[in-house]
Amino acid sequence: MSEFDSLLGPLVEHAQIEVYVFDAETFRFIEMNLSARENSGYSLEELQEHTPIKGLSDFTVEDFEEIVKGLKDGSEKAVHLQTQQRKKNGTSYPANVTLQLMHDHTPPVFLAMLQDVTKQHQAATELAGTQRISGVGSWQWDLLTDESRWSEQTYNIFGYGDARTTPTLERSIEHFHPDDREWILQAMQNSMQQGSPAFSEDYRIIRVDGSVRNVHAETEVTFNKQGTATLMHGTFTDITARLESEARIKKNEARLANAQRVARMGSWEWDIKANTVAWSEEAINLLGLDVEPIGPASEETLNVFHPDDRELVTKATYDSIASGKPRYSIDCRALRKDGQLIYVHAEGEIVFDASGEAIKTYGTIHDITNRKLAELELQQSEEHIRTILSKSPVGMILINDHGLITSFNPMAESMFGYAATEVIGRNVSILMPKPFSNTHDDHIRAHNQTGMGRIIGIGARELLGLRKDGSEFPIELAVSEMTLLNQRSYIGTVLDISEIRQAKARLQQSQKMEAVGQLTGGIAHDFNNLLGSMMLNMELLEEHLKGDPQGQELLSSIANAVNGGAALSRRLLSFSRQHVAKTELVNINEIAQNLDGLLSRAISEKITLNKSLEPNPWLTRLDPNQLESALLNLSLNARDAMPDGGTLTFASANYIQDDEGPALQQNLDPGEYIRVSISDTGTGMPKSLLARVLEPFFTTKEQGKGTGLGLSMVNDFVRQSGGAFNILSKEDTGTTVDMFFPRARP
Repeated sequence: MSEFDSLLGPLVEHAQIEVYVFDAETFRFIEMNLSARENSGYSLEELQEHTPIKGLSDFTVEDFEEIVKGLKDGSEKAVHLQTQQRKKNGTSYPANVTLQLMHDHTPPVFLAMLQDVTKQHQAATELAGTQRISGVGSWQWDLLTDESRWSEQTYNIFGYGDARTTPTLERSIEHFHPDDREWILQAMQNSMQQGSPAFSEDYRIIRVDGSVRNVHAETEVTFNKQGTATLMHGTFTDITARLESEARIKKNEARLANAQRVARMGSWEWDIKANTVAWSEEAINLLGLDVEPIGPASEETLNVFHPDDRELVTKATYDSIASGKPRYSIDCRALRKDGQLIYVHAEGEIVFDASGEAIKTYGTIHDITNRKLAELELQQSEEHIRTILSKSPVGMILINDHGLITSFNPMAESMFGYAATEVIGRNVSILMPKPFSNTHDDHIRAHNQTGMGRIIGIGARELLGLRKDGSEFPIELAVSEMTLLNQRSYIGTVLDISEIRQAKARLQQSQKMEAVGQLTGGIAHDFNNLLGSMMLNMELLEEHLKGDPQGQELLSSIANAVNGGAALSRRLLSFSRQHVAKTELVNINEIAQNLDGLLSRAISEKITLNKSLEPNPWLTRLDPNQLESALLNLSLNARDAMPDGGTLTFASANYIQDDEGPALQQNLDPGEYIRVSISDTGTGMPKSLLARVLEPFFTTKEQGKGTGLGLSMVNDFVRQSGGAFNILSKEDTGTTVDMFFPRARP
């Protein structure tokens, strides 16, 4: 008999649990029973080379000393713990361990009893998974020991996440909502009386994060033979989502009822097998039925429809059933019991079973009386409008709020060269040249959203139209908004003003010629004589200045000035005769650089010349000679405005004009431009003079120092180049002249 047998006897040797004995001081194994040897795979001799700390578990020496501390000092009789026990083959298993210290043995030894709980862990894991999937948590309260247990899902419902706490009755009560706590405790107390019904209630809980959830609890109580409650256990389920869903359903049902009432739309359902019809409240009110919400189908149901339309209603339903097509839709008339005739739109859908037999049909019925009457009225109105359009002596074009042409009268056909059938359904921008055609849809969208527009509702405006053959012609366009067939539409009145433009041009040309006649009659003859005299004297001087480089350079400068005067004379002729300029692609910065030498000699030494040039200027198409003249003219005007000196600034910049451009450029059409500015810090001009500076022959200079044609000619040159010309000036501050030339691409 071994020492082990003498200690515990043969019953322990054959016990189903594992039993180990090891020294209380050295922790060396002394004995193990049969279950321990079989489960661990170790023999006693092999095991004696190990300790409970080394090789068999995850405990450190310090951990184990702390665990058995109470056993050694006598404060505890037994210690219960869980560990992962390792086998000889390297695998491990979960085990519940009970430790006792046998003080009456010399030397004292520890008795360790292990139970393999692998199956229990697996069952618990499966139960936790089932509870997690079903959303059901379980709990129990031992009324004899006052111990509580919660399942994993219970922890989750209370919102603990991965954290864990010791479950107690008090902690459970803390999670009850304060407003529900009293009656829950009373219900639990009542259920502990034998013969009382089981506890089955909905109540609220407070989660760890403070949020409120709704739960449904099912509770049972176990009683002993004496009728004393010994165990309370049960389940509870988070029903928050279900209650919220039910609330949404009720709210949606109320909304549906209100929506049907407001929209005057009812719903119905016919159970073909049972031959019963269910009506919504609004359907009963709408049709004036004297029936229950759910009742048998009857002849009275069909009689609600107009006699001339009953066959239509019946045919639509039975044709859909016979054809196997589930949906049908009809418009018909109904006669209410009070004799009122209404128009209704009915939508129905058939439900078929697996064999293809119709078993149910349901649908909606909508009062469309107002719409039908309005459609009839609008159809008459539209016919009237189209009659007016067809007989109008001016072009009239009707478009919808997407810019698509819906009507094109005969005069518009003649004007643009399109037949109505060619343009109806197409975007109205096909009648516009660029850049207007590129931005038209944006203007329409902006007006639809804000009610603001560049030309809608503001009277007539002169624009360019585009014919089918690609030619452009001037038009006067007025656009108004209107509602046609319940849709926003726009009607444009178009007048071809080509002849009016030509007449105006002839009048303007005549006035210009008259002005130029005054000029040439007064000074042109003398100016040319002076130029001729200067050229003759330069030829004579050239002979005398041979061998004098400095003199030759000055003479060359004079010759350039004379040639400039001759060019000015030619531009006067261009101004008066509308001579077509020779245009080319121009880099504004290069023109400005070429004027450096001339400007440095033309302006006073008291004036500082600054430049602010666009690093990568856009190109433009114009006459470079006229641009040089314009820049020189503006620079000289700036010089004259600064007799005591100042700053003359030349600037260029790429510029994009959008729909909401600043007031300075409000007469500039949307697009890309190169902006050229000449600014001075001179005397400036009052508003009264600024309003007249572009008038021919108007000048602020002393008599004999200006003709008054300079700014007028510059403005005319910019306009002929397709750009815009603006002047800003303020007394004692200075003047800024802006020229905008359209961007040209190589």
